[in-house]
Amino acid sequence: GAAILLKNGEYIMGCNVENISYGLTICAERNALFQLVSAGYSKDDVEAFCVVGDTTNPISPCGACRQVMAELLDENTPVVLANMNDETKLTTVKDLLPYCFEEIEV
Repeated sequence: GAAILLKNGEYIMGCNVENISYGLTICAERNALFQLVSAGYSKDDVEAFCVVGDTTNPISPCGACRQVMAELLDENTPVVLANMNDETKLTTVKDLLPYCFEEIEV
């Protein structure tokens, strides 16, 4: 699952939505981020981002989610990676994807 803590104290939640055709699945991270946008919020409204999974170590977002995080969140947004054993790793959007795709000015 994923949760976005907004600066106003509210949370936006996301969960994985699986599909038998794997490419049509959506990860919890992107689910939460797309809900952030559809609710009218922007990166300026975000305090922190958290991802939790039933994994041995704190969960790590996939590459697609990292790219969407890089586009929809500030690069210094704190990101908490966690598992069900209360193990956590604190990082930032920039540290998760230091060489993300960026808009090129022409």
